Amino acid sequence: MADKIESQTPIRVGLVGIGNWARYGHIPAIKLLAEYELSAIYSQRPDAAEAAAAQYGFTYVAKTLDELANHPGVDLVVVLTTPTQHEEGICAAITARKAVYSEWPLTPSIGSSEELVRLANAAGIRTTVGLHRRLAPHNRYPRRPAKKRIRRKTPFCADSCQLESLPAAAAASVELDSATAEFFQHGRTFRWPLSRHALQRNRLAG
Repeated sequence: MADKIESQTPIRVGLVGIGNWARYGHIPAIKLLAEYELSAIYSQRPDAAEAAAAQYGFTYVAKTLDELANHPGVDLVVVLTTPTQHEEGICAAITARKAVYSEWPLTPSIGSSEELVRLANAAGIRTTVGLHRRLAPHNRYPRRPAKKRIRRKTPFCADSCQLESLPAAAAASVELDSATAEFFQHGRTFRWPLSRHALQRNRLAG
């Protein structure tokens, strides 16, 4: 990978949204990784945020999106809301000059996505998009030529497919629009797992 995380201090995560994908995908994966720490959470449903903080160990519940993004205990803003709400969460992170991870799709509009890339570049922050399913081994496997697949006994491996292991050309290989591809590549040095595969590997190793 091009860069390595310089500090041994955990990256403190501020979570925006607490739906099922957050509960059953991201949070369990984050808790597996010593490099990350669940720090703060914000939800439009305050009761859901309070319940998640008590259940998963978040140390701070933010009352507003801007409060979470600007909290001194947050290094990385993870946007797990619906696609139409992504832009608001990403903009809050960019304004606060915090690294940001957004679920896919980046936004419903290419124009909006291009503007987010411009703002992120101007702020000089790291960004990435959650391309879990497109880059997971079981989804990349069918794209290979049939003659190569016939020789394989196992169709996919239960590996974590961390972003740090992906080449810069990975975004282009899955036919992304240019804005999303650029947003993805800027953050590929984050050690962010494809959640399901990280959990599978943990179970297999355990």
